[in-house]
Amino acid sequence: MTRLLLICALSMAVHAAQAQARLAPDTLLVQRFEVDPTDTMLPFPFGDDLQWVNWDADRIPPLCDGGRVLGSWYWDSDLGDTTGMNSAFTSCSYLANKNLPNENWLITPPIFITDTQAILTWRSLSLEGPGYHDGYKVLVSTTSNAPYERAFTDTLFVAAEMLGDPLFFSLDPKDFTFSLGYVHANWYRDSAYFFLPTDSFPFNRGRMEPHSVSLSAYIGKKIYIAFLHDSQNDNTLQIDDIVVVQGVVVSTLEPLLNAVVLRVQPNPVRDVARLIFPEILRPERLQITDLVGRVVAVQMLHGQPTDSIFADLGALPSGVYVATLWADCPVQSARFIKY
Repeated sequence: MTRLLLICALSMAVHAAQAQARLAPDTLLVQRFEVDPTDTMLPFPFGDDLQWVNWDADRIPPLCDGGRVLGSWYWDSDLGDTTGMNSAFTSCSYLANKNLPNENWLITPPIFITDTQAILTWRSLSLEGPGYHDGYKVLVSTTSNAPYERAFTDTLFVAAEMLGDPLFFSLDPKDFTFSLGYVHANWYRDSAYFFLPTDSFPFNRGRMEPHSVSLSAYIGKKIYIAFLHDSQNDNTLQIDDIVVVQGVVVSTLEPLLNAVVLRVQPNPVRDVARLIFPEILRPERLQITDLVGRVVAVQMLHGQPTDSIFADLGALPSGVYVATLWADCPVQSARFIKY
């Protein structure tokens, strides 16, 4: 099992280790799918459940793996791990009736957020892409875990799905139509998160890609988080390493670590922005996303010791964006306006 990203929210402490900093991560939720959790999950959400819920809302028989898989989320090997050592939770969108919508819900127990640094991290892959690329949504409810009551009103992340049927086999995402959202591996440009099998149709196979979103908006609240696989007539989606963590500083570096903030100047920005941050971060890349999670720009930084970088944002359309500094995982984010 690939190591968890438990310290992502406070990863600046890795670089502060030379100063003997210690962080006590307050882990609120961990699901690594190392063993089959299906028997411990409820098949239907009743609103106030204290267990995970695995709900097959569409009730349409799936056709993945010759129709032998379950209609709801099911435990399987990590389909992007060629060593066969990892496992993941899996959902099929290739259904017996392709004209009806797929709707598989994986819902967490209630989580109490008490820290503005709380984050959700997870990993995901679409089995095939760009053809038959599976999309999904990560949603939040502050009232109950009942989707049929429209409880999940907040959207944290949207992964795009391929729409329609491919006219021909291609590895170029431009040859396909996608819904709004993030396309796996940054539109299949980041080769760390996909490969081309030699024993199948000419579609890329996904490898697990990490994602992270802030939960700071929910401080003082009880929340439920849902992973909704709502692709229609695509193929297979996998989720792994779902973690919610918030950091508690217990070192003498508390004032320094609490002061770590990414600032974008000027904000709003027209062309070039300066991103300012403490040198302790040593980020390896800057990633710009829009508000539905699509990566619109990436700038490699290579972890050099510096307290600021310049980013040319002139090519971006007007709108609101999120700038994220990455090391092994996202470490700091800030919103900015492009005009």
